Amino acid sequence: MSSSSSPNLNPNLNINLNSNGGMDEQLLHGIERLSFPHPSDFSNMEAYHTARLEEQWQYSLKVQERAQLVLQTAVDDRQAKLLKAKADALEKSVAAAEKKAREEIRIREAENRAKQIPHPPPRLPTPPPAPAPAPPVVQPTPPVLAESVKGKDVAQLSQPSPTSPAGPANPSSTPEHPPKSHNSFVKGPAAHQVPAPPNPFRTAPPSADPGSSQPPSQPRSGERPNPFEAAPAAPAPPIRSPVANPQPPPPARGEETSAQLVLANVQRYDQILQDCKKLRKYVLSLDQNSMSLPNVASPAAGNRKYSVKSLAGDLRRMLNRTLGQLTDGAGTNKDQATPSPLINPEQFLVTPPANPVADANNNNGQLPCLFIYVVNIFAKAIVKQLASEAAVNPRIAEPVGVLVHNIVTHPNYLWRGTSFMDIIMAKIRVSLPVVFGVRGSETTHEGRDRLGWKRLDEGWISEAEHYDRMRGLGAGYAALCLRNYSKSPRTNPWPPYHYWNSMALLLNTPPGERSATQILVLTAMIDGFEKNFLEFYGDMAIAALRAALITFPNESPEQSAAVKTLGVLGERLKRVLGLTI
Repeated sequence: MSSSSSPNLNPNLNINLNSNGGMDEQLLHGIERLSFPHPSDFSNMEAYHTARLEEQWQYSLKVQERAQLVLQTAVDDRQAKLLKAKADALEKSVAAAEKKAREEIRIREAENRAKQIPHPPPRLPTPPPAPAPAPPVVQPTPPVLAESVKGKDVAQLSQPSPTSPAGPANPSSTPEHPPKSHNSFVKGPAAHQVPAPPNPFRTAPPSADPGSSQPPSQPRSGERPNPFEAAPAAPAPPIRSPVANPQPPPPARGEETSAQLVLANVQRYDQILQDCKKLRKYVLSLDQNSMSLPNVASPAAGNRKYSVKSLAGDLRRMLNRTLGQLTDGAGTNKDQATPSPLINPEQFLVTPPANPVADANNNNGQLPCLFIYVVNIFAKAIVKQLASEAAVNPRIAEPVGVLVHNIVTHPNYLWRGTSFMDIIMAKIRVSLPVVFGVRGSETTHEGRDRLGWKRLDEGWISEAEHYDRMRGLGAGYAALCLRNYSKSPRTNPWPPYHYWNSMALLLNTPPGERSATQILVLTAMIDGFEKNFLEFYGDMAIAALRAALITFPNESPEQSAAVKTLGVLGERLKRVLGLTI
């Protein structure tokens, strides 16, 4: 073998490397060839060739190692490119799937918004023009009464007077002395009092009947020709028919039979609310400046001329600001004359007292309409306060309940020993119907209306707003029910058994008719009021809590978040109060 022969043992190696894009330079780069001695340096040619073969063998090993490294690098690079292509394809697929999911969510949200769009009612046909009113037909009877009171102050006529002449409506009545009971709302005559518009709560006087008699304790005879007088007590007024007849009228809104059995007079609250609306319209019609009273808005400003309408507006604004609390300004809490027209308060009570009560501050048969108006505004303010603030902080329901009971049970605000809690409950009956046994579906307009779902001009309020409103009202109703009067001389106007009745009506709802509104109200009635409930009912309260927090959720067909909250309440009772139900 000559010294000019190729140093590569495998001539195909260079070809393969050249086929891979000039990898022979990368393969041979860095491999140094050792300088070989001249053949003359060896003793013979055999030794020379042996040394030459050894040198070529070492060189070929280095080339082989370098070739393996270069080939492995090429393989790894190719695999990396394949993996990158696969990752790019997968990312494109995921991005497409995400885009598809987002579009599906948009479609679903649009469909949900479309379902919540209220359907406008059908357009009513334009009514024909109303005929011209006939003036002689407007008020056939009030002119006669107005003549009988001409020149007299309304406040003077409201006071029983043994010398007042008999009115034309009852010629057979004779002057008689009234009882010594008094009305704390009417202190004396008011200056510059003028007759007010006809009273919508005044019933028609009965025909003259020589045989009819009236107890002297009820100064409602014809001897006082006051246009704001109520009808005599001999013929029963139509408004007292629910009291005289123990059978309630047929349900107008579809209440269930169980609610009628537990709350026999539940329909009466609807009528009370309608009478309150009539009263508000009537008070706002009394717009003549007829009395001089201390300025309600600024007591230091002295007296000012008031009409019943303006005084009612100032009282309403002050009541909304302070929620019925008395002011602490000097002289602002003293007795003041309230010479507003008098009305019969029986129509604002579910069960009005038939006879006067001994030692009662207000035993007369009438009360100023302005007082009933303020109680009505107070009820609206209480419901608004509970629906807004108690929804965020249910603990505020407790002081609101204390405030309501302190005001409605005050002796000066009772009529014949009876409070006007029925006016407040009439407002709650409309705002929170489920505690009175009303049921309905939240997916229909009729069902939402039955459940007390508030409707605005633009449609129903959202679910979140409705549920917050129900939580606040539920907590407020519990605070009104669970008040302890054991150490108070006053009478509880809304005893705790109403709480038991409402809970029974909610728990006895069939599983298929239950709504999230009922569950949220039940939760609000229990959360924070467990101790009060246990204080009144003891072991029976434990049984009721077991039914509400264990049996009721287990029987519910849908395990929603509201249903699961009841179970969480049970765990909290065990953890905080150590009570195992």
